[in-house]
Amino acid sequence: MFTRISHAAFEVKDGVASARFYQQYFGFVKRVEIDSPAPGLEKIIFLTLGDTELELLQVSHPPAISGCHISLNTDDFNGDFTQLANAGVKVGMPPVDVGGGRKRAIFPGPDGEEIEIIG
Repeated sequence: MFTRISHAAFEVKDGVASARFYQQYFGFVKRVEIDSPAPGLEKIIFLTLGDTELELLQVSHPPAISGCHISLNTDDFNGDFTQLANAGVKVGMPPVDVGGGRKRAIFPGPDGEEIEIIG
């Protein structure tokens, strides 16, 4: 029986820069970095956030990403949104009320992926 999603993955141009972005702004921690694991794949970096894992696949020619996103729950939506915006992280979609007293907003990642925050 399946119990949960193990991880999500994005193809990126610069694994180190992308990892730094997720660490600096969203609190991810680097678990492991693997260089040249396969032809066409320059680097893999696994980041963790609690029991969630994000896999960054550095490839020579990443495709344009459209519609791909991760969603991060927050217990302080207004504070986290303000902190990210004040730190210069571009806002892709400003806060929207999604009902039940919850809001969501979207920030673009370094390679066009979307990081949704919700809380």
